[in-house]
Amino acid sequence: MDNLYVSIVGTTPRVKCFGYKVTYKAHVCDNYTMELTDIRQSDEWSEYLKLYGWVSYKLSSGAVFRVGQAGPLRFGKLHRPAVLGTSEVAELQELAKKCKLTSLKISPGLDSQTVFLEQAGFKACVAVDLSPSTLVVDLELGEDELWRSFSKVCRWAINKSQRAFDRVEILQSPTRKHVEDYYRIVASRGAKKGFYVQSLQDQLRKVEVFKDKAFILNVYTKSGDILGTKLFLGFRDAIWYMHGGITDRGQKSTGGYLLIWESIKRFKTLGYKVFDFESVSDTRLKKLTKSWAGYTGFKLQFGGKLVVYPLPVVRYYGLLSILNPLV
Repeated sequence: MDNLYVSIVGTTPRVKCFGYKVTYKAHVCDNYTMELTDIRQSDEWSEYLKLYGWVSYKLSSGAVFRVGQAGPLRFGKLHRPAVLGTSEVAELQELAKKCKLTSLKISPGLDSQTVFLEQAGFKACVAVDLSPSTLVVDLELGEDELWRSFSKVCRWAINKSQRAFDRVEILQSPTRKHVEDYYRIVASRGAKKGFYVQSLQDQLRKVEVFKDKAFILNVYTKSGDILGTKLFLGFRDAIWYMHGGITDRGQKSTGGYLLIWESIKRFKTLGYKVFDFESVSDTRLKKLTKSWAGYTGFKLQFGGKLVVYPLPVVRYYGLLSILNPLV
């Protein structure tokens, strides 16, 4: 594994699950190395973002840089490039001039990349575009080893769901009807919990451009009542858990645990090597991620490695350059 090096930090969260307080420590290590090119660097993501008018460019290294506009403001963004050194930063600076940017924000994929960015005048900021921390599961492990890495509560929850004869439906390249059914649950859950949910058009566009690398998984009771649903997108050797929702009945069940376990097994069979949960709480951004505690506790029970990315950096240009000392 050699593409992306990221920092790992340990945590010992205490979460409440089915009425019990459970202390669970994620499997962590220093200098964890992960063969992973971020999904935001894919051509499919560029196609998806055309929905919002973003224009994509590729640096000499192959990293994808994108430009958007809001009124007179033109802003550039670079999300977790695998390679970013002095030559790439210089190329970005030239592109910033060519595209007449008012700001350029970079979300580094490596701690070491921040050195080059600081030297080029970029300043740290807390306005994040991507989830700053995630949990990844190594799908190259055997099923037995994966099972043993789960918390006791997690294994109990999966077994309980299986004893209730819950079943998981896996939809590859889902149809519009599948996406609409999934979205009703996601939107309803978001409204109840006060979470921002991207539009139906947004979700349909993701599924359209990722084609057979788009998956919707649903979990049902024995009698056919739906308990929960999740959308996954694949890129190269990794699969990302993008969005999800549960019903009121699902909230009282353990079906969500079965859904994740069945998804891990299926994606492993399909040849994916990394399962990325996409977002967990981050102590650096307590206010922003405070509301994530519930599903962070859920995700941590599936073992995996806790990955913490550097926070983004920004530089302003033109009339906005007066903001650089203030960031």
